[in-house]
Amino acid sequence: MVADNIESTPIAIWNWAMENDFVEPNYRSDDLIYLHLLPRDKGTVQKGGVLFKGIYYTCDMAIGKKWFAIARSRGVWSIDCWYDPNSAAHIWIQDDDKQFVRCNLRRSDSKYAVYRTDEIYDMLEAYRQIPPAHKRAELESRISLHEEIDQVVSQALSEKTGEPAPMTKTEKVGNIRDNRSEERNKERATAFVPEGVRSDNVNKRDDSASETSGHYAGVRSAQVIDMLKRLRPGSKK
Repeated sequence: MVADNIESTPIAIWNWAMENDFVEPNYRSDDLIYLHLLPRDKGTVQKGGVLFKGIYYTCDMAIGKKWFAIARSRGVWSIDCWYDPNSAAHIWIQDDDKQFVRCNLRRSDSKYAVYRTDEIYDMLEAYRQIPPAHKRAELESRISLHEEIDQVVSQALSEKTGEPAPMTKTEKVGNIRDNRSEERNKERATAFVPEGVRSDNVNKRDDSASETSGHYAGVRSAQVIDMLKRLRPGSKK
């Protein structure tokens, strides 16, 4: 290279070596190149097989080395797995000599062989998700359980101290409308109003009239709302 005045750069040295037959050919089979280009991720060796992204695979090498029996007695361990995004039928692992070994789907998971790997992973993730209805039922069940526990504790304290048991949250929420009405009545009764501002009839509450109007509004609420819309300011009717 010195005699040929070769520039000391990698590309110049490479080209000079190619021209002078100093570079030996490095041929690899297409399948080996393909396998090296596949994406790689971690799997685990378990008693049921090589678990990779929720699916089990097996191979003769793992069975011959009793990997699954070892995993059952000593515990699982991780392993590098190469996979084809276009097919979940196989994955590849490497042996002690760094040679690729193909693993096939376990018989119980063979139904996934016709799918792409991303489709399989999406389906498995969807199966793991809890439906909203189930979440709501579980939440309501927990709330009911807490209410029952609180009620038992309150009742026990009441029997011990002789004081009445406090209201539960459910009872408080159930009576919120009556409580609001009672508070409004108290506020109305105690609020200061100068004389002459209201007439005597307005200051006196007619409970029977209130009950009648409430019944009327409850039975014919749609008609009442329609009439109120017609009487709004700016209405043409």
